[in-house]
Amino acid sequence: MANPNDAPIAATTKTVETRAEKAKRASSRDVISSLQKKVTRLENNKNESRERLDVVENRLDALESRGDGRKDDFHDLEDRVDTV
Repeated sequence: MANPNDAPIAATTKTVETRAEKAKRASSRDVISSLQKKVTRLENNKNESRERLDVVENRLDALESRGDGRKDDFHDLEDRVDTV
C-alpha cells in the first residue's frame, strides 16, 4: 500500500526537476543568443575587413598606374635626350 505522505514528495521532486529543466533551457537560450551575437559581430568584422581590403587594393592599383605612367614619361624623356 502506498504511503499517502509520498505524494507531496513526488510532486515536490517533479517541481524541482521542472524548474531545473527550465533553468537549463534558459541557460541554453542564453548561450545560443550569445553565440549568435558573436557570429553577427564576426560577420560584420569580415565585411568591414573586406571593404578595407577593396579600398587598399584600389589605392594600390592607382599607385601602380601612376608608377607605370611615370616610367613611360621617364622613357620618353630618355628618348628626347638621346635624340638631342
